[in-house]
Amino acid sequence: MQVCAAGGTIVIVNVTKFQSDAILVSPTAINTISLPLLLAGEAEAWLSKKWTGRVSEFAQKNKEYLNSSMPFYAAGTYSPSSTENIISRAISSYTPSIKALGYAQHRARATVNIRGSLLIATMPTTPKAPHLDARKVPATMRNTTGQAVYLGDPLPDLRGVVDEKREVMEITSGRMPVEALDFPSVDQVVNSLRGCSIAHFACYGSTNHTDPSSSGLVLQKRGEG
Repeated sequence: MQVCAAGGTIVIVNVTKFQSDAILVSPTAINTISLPLLLAGEAEAWLSKKWTGRVSEFAQKNKEYLNSSMPFYAAGTYSPSSTENIISRAISSYTPSIKALGYAQHRARATVNIRGSLLIATMPTTPKAPHLDARKVPATMRNTTGQAVYLGDPLPDLRGVVDEKREVMEITSGRMPVEALDFPSVDQVVNSLRGCSIAHFACYGSTNHTDPSSSGLVLQKRGEG
């Protein structure tokens, strides 16, 4: 585990009905910090209140996924010029394990010198809700900005997608070729993925906790416009 912390201390938030702790994994030591004010029951109640009870229903059956529903990435003060927030101090990750995080780090180091193109696929609007089997897919979906959406609900427009696309293209301008796909179909994205080194998606996504391979992105259906 400590090898995976070579690039910086890994902080794991562990919430149980007995106690809650932050586990700090560094290259030299593993320490814990007690979080006496973070109680499992209160966290569950907060999630229920914020997300209309749907997360609470899911959490009753899937306790191990409770923390993955908590928006740690939004913690802190986000007033102008403030750095008292997670985004200024850490890289938020919902990786299922430190081993998986280590694998992702290894892959990132292995590709650091690879030159190629960037694919950016955007869905500012989603004309129709996707056809999802409620028996196989959890009751919530999540877009790439972390917004929770429930099965059967209309999918709100993603108003920040246009700005997100512009900023990504400005950052990468002159560094690599960019292919931008607006309202792409699955076939278009799959074909473009074969020739790119980096892919950036700004759209809704569905998460299947019981069968992660069935998770996916919500793109344009063929023939829709």
